[in-house]
Amino acid sequence: LTLTDANYKFIMVNVGSFGKENDAGVFTNSTLHDSIESGQTKLPEPKILPGSSIKAPFVMVADEGFPMREYIVRPFPGPALLNSAENRTFNYRLSRARMVVECSYGAIHSKFNLLGKSIETNVENAVHIVKSITLLHNAIKDLEGGDVDNRPVVYSRGVLGGRRGRSANAVSRLAAATRRTFAKYFKEHPLL
Repeated sequence: LTLTDANYKFIMVNVGSFGKENDAGVFTNSTLHDSIESGQTKLPEPKILPGSSIKAPFVMVADEGFPMREYIVRPFPGPALLNSAENRTFNYRLSRARMVVECSYGAIHSKFNLLGKSIETNVENAVHIVKSITLLHNAIKDLEGGDVDNRPVVYSRGVLGGRRGRSANAVSRLAAATRRTFAKYFKEHPLL
């Protein structure tokens, strides 16, 4: 499981999960998830979106399998698309943003063929190999140009624990409000 920035660089990798596990489950059981939920990891403060007066939080772009959180935006479900061009536009733009992650995977797989198959070594070495490849990928991106200060934060399996501070209803309302904020922005700022 990874977080990727707009420059196709990995800013977080979670290594050590089984390939069969879905990304949402891996994330929910990750150290990163627990540290965000417990407040130990602080996300950047909300910023004004370009060319607007709309203030929005920093978010992770995800698919439908992920939980609704104020820091995770996922697509509107099918029924919400029927009579809403704004929701369809949001899903389209979200899909385009998610393509950055897919392209990052494609780039790293084409440069490092080792990742396209089982790594024949012990688990500890395999984790180190994947982490090293991620760092090499980012170093290559730096040499090609782009942001320089984007070393990935690498998490292995583990749980920090911690209390959850808000009720599920409060989290759902915040998550829905965040998604509506971006939907409004995308409607007001169409792609050229």
